[in-house]
Amino acid sequence: MHTRFRRWALDGTFERMFRAALARADAVRAADQISAALVPPGGLVDAARGIAADGAEGGEACRLGT
Repeated sequence: MHTRFRRWALDGTFERMFRAALARADAVRAADQISAALVPPGGLVDAARGIAADGAEGGEACRLGT
């Protein structure tokens, strides 16, 4: 086992594994940041309630369409 780890250390296997793990973590972090930017501060449920309330009461959402 010692020989395998030594060989992997010398041929850069650990470095490639580390870089791949960092790339995956960066991709997940970027996706989280994008989704966080797209979700309104109150969350999707609150946004949907607001849209429904505006439509039902003839609020701003309805006035914008006319």
